Amino acid sequence: MSCGKPILVSDLPVHQELISKSNAGEIFSMNSDSFEKKLKLILKNYEKFSQNGRKFALANDWAKMAERISNIYDELI
Repeated sequence: MSCGKPILVSDLPVHQELISKSNAGEIFSMNSDSFEKKLKLILKNYEKFSQNGRKFALANDWAKMAERISNIYDELI
């Protein structure tokens, strides 16, 4: 996502969370029909998924996440 590429992931819970938060791609069930259908959707909406993925990656990079965690620790101390 940080490279601005859409993602196509299997239907694991962690992937579902990532897609729901980022809207940067599609989730496929573990069969070839689902994979093909979702890949076609990715290609059809490539630009939208790319932009969403890049925005999500920039908003959630390691430096920003570390700062958020540090702020929480500071509040607790």
